[in-house]
Amino acid sequence: SGLIIGYEINTRETEATNTATANRKQKSKKSNAPAQALSAKTVISLFVGLIIASLVAIPPYFVNARFFLALKTGDITKIESAAYLKPIDQRRLLHVAEILQANKNEAEAITVLRDATKRYPDSFDMWQLWASIPTAAPSDLANAKAQMKRLDPNNPDLK
Repeated sequence: SGLIIGYEINTRETEATNTATANRKQKSKKSNAPAQALSAKTVISLFVGLIIASLVAIPPYFVNARFFLALKTGDITKIESAAYLKPIDQRRLLHVAEILQANKNEAEAITVLRDATKRYPDSFDMWQLWASIPTAAPSDLANAKAQMKRLDPNNPDLK
């Protein structure tokens, strides 16, 4: 969208203010202005931009699609392996840990959370989930609460 706006600004013709008002009246009617030809440089720039945008956007899309398919199977091993596909996403790891905790696989949930908090130490949701697991070690619970307090120091519930 930035390329389109920049192209429009660069190809805009400057007009005097008195002809601008006359042109606005004419533009309100159907305009029969001839189409401007695009230069080769502009076409190549747009094509290269499209290729770069595709290369950036496609990997996360396919990984998320595979994770969704793994969720549909209901197999925890497939879900967990799909969560670790690259590029790794914080929300996928959190979702897997929530699923593991909900299915009473708290040891595996703690393993996923340990790895996730190493990658994303400023994720309040991960620390909060870790603090909510009753079978976690007392030192892990204290660390999770300390991290939550670090991330949200003004929360009165985290004393």
